[in-house]
Amino acid sequence: MSYQPYTLMGNDLLYYLHIPKTAGTSFTDFISKQFHATESHPPQHISAFLKTPRTVLDNYKFIAGHFFYNVDAFMHRKPVYITMLRDPLERTISHYSHVRRSPAHYAYPIVKSQSLLEFARDPRTQPLYANMQARYIGLNMNYPEIIEKLASNQYQGLELEQQMEAYAPNGYFDPTILEQAQERLTNFAFVGLAEHFDKSIDLLAHTFGWELQQETRNLNIGVNRPAPSEISQDAIDIIRENTQLSSSLYEQARVIFEQRYNQMVDTRSELKLQKITPSQINISTPQNQLAAQQRIIEQLKAEIAYLEKRAANDTQEINRLSAIENSDEWKLAARLSAFRRKYIPQGSKREKLYLRFFNRYS
Repeated sequence: MSYQPYTLMGNDLLYYLHIPKTAGTSFTDFISKQFHATESHPPQHISAFLKTPRTVLDNYKFIAGHFFYNVDAFMHRKPVYITMLRDPLERTISHYSHVRRSPAHYAYPIVKSQSLLEFARDPRTQPLYANMQARYIGLNMNYPEIIEKLASNQYQGLELEQQMEAYAPNGYFDPTILEQAQERLTNFAFVGLAEHFDKSIDLLAHTFGWELQQETRNLNIGVNRPAPSEISQDAIDIIRENTQLSSSLYEQARVIFEQRYNQMVDTRSELKLQKITPSQINISTPQNQLAAQQRIIEQLKAEIAYLEKRAANDTQEINRLSAIENSDEWKLAARLSAFRRKYIPQGSKREKLYLRFFNRYS
């Protein structure tokens, strides 16, 4: 894979496609320092960003936000795309923790009292994690259609963000989302990995010719991540199952990052950086996916065996009842029951005498 550093030209607009919970706050802080304050777009919700006049946007050289891929619909310039990705399981757990500590988040009333397993199972929270990274890059967000559905008072709050994160015309598991995301990712000027934040900063600086920083600030770090004992295997399996597209995209990002970083090391020997080997990158994702799928298959096999056993028992019971129904004893009992209903009406004096006699001698 050929890779060349990118020289930002005077008319270029650097766009950091910030996928939630991928170390983006710290990443944005580093990039903002490379531009004059008036050239860097301040952090905003999408509702405020979309109302910013184009004449104002044209003054910016750097924009970052949770704005999905096709933000260029609101620009006069085609953006230079960069992004960071993260292992989908870790990103999901971080996002779950973030919502639980953020009362202003639209999903807080639902998530605040949920366990991770409940969060993973709940259809209402699925938009927050199901293949989110693949959707952010692979979808063509239809902003006008979404905005049209919202009342003017809703547009002011986080309802637009909620509608965007739920947007998926063909569902969250549409394979064309991954195809589009993979094609786009290969053309990104920079792709980093949250798990290798410092190395990602080194590669980013090299890519755009910026001075490498000795220290970077870690911002917006979660403090309420669930303990390992609180993360059940069932929750892990469900999350892995619902993030397979993002896992495939993450693996592509891993390969891109590894190759570009090692090329940087080859050309910048003065930096005295060590190359990345595959073992240093999180290569457990495919194995985790396969293991999760295998556990799901085993669970399905056990469930099928249970249902087959239950069906066999039900068949035996039906056959037994059918045999009784066709027996002479059953026919006699049916005739006696019909006789009793006819000659001993329910609630009559005759029935009271019958029951007294029956209870005494039965």
